[in-house]
Amino acid sequence: QMIVIYVAFSAVGAVGACIGAYMSGEPIYSVRLYGLIIFDSVLLLLLSCIMKIDIGKMGDFISVPIMVTCFSSKINCYIRGCCTGFVIGETQAGEIIKFPSVLFEMALWALLTVILIVLEKVGNSKNLLWPIMVIWFGVFRFVASCFRESEIIEASPLPYGQRAVTSRWILDNLPSEGSQMEAN
Repeated sequence: QMIVIYVAFSAVGAVGACIGAYMSGEPIYSVRLYGLIIFDSVLLLLLSCIMKIDIGKMGDFISVPIMVTCFSSKINCYIRGCCTGFVIGETQAGEIIKFPSVLFEMALWALLTVILIVLEKVGNSKNLLWPIMVIWFGVFRFVASCFRESEIIEASPLPYGQRAVTSRWILDNLPSEGSQMEAN
């Protein structure tokens, strides 16, 4: 039964990552990990109901393997040469030096995997590993995207996600013409 669960989460996660890539306008082979997390979250809800397994218990069971999958997917990025970091310098020979964002992201996923294993062994986080993983996945992914050139468009200093949030905040807080006239 556990093998079936692992296979199901692997298959649905892979499909979700490809759909995530497609939704972001890229070829499906350039997987997006948020697709994996979203689709596996839906599968977690469905399988826990169908198999009548406590959702917290199943979440604890699959959290570490999902993070190992995230780590492994970055090996593909490293081999393909995608997810490059922003330029941090230049050698005397004129070669561009980029921040090793793929390795940085691998380190973040490895760190999160170790944290989840420790929390599982300590025992204070029973039925909480999935929510902890999803929250910290989001935080780490947000941080990692700050160092990726592939998400920095044109002259903007911020990656897409941060730029969208920042520009929305700026637009919401710009003074209107009426408020400037009232001040004068």
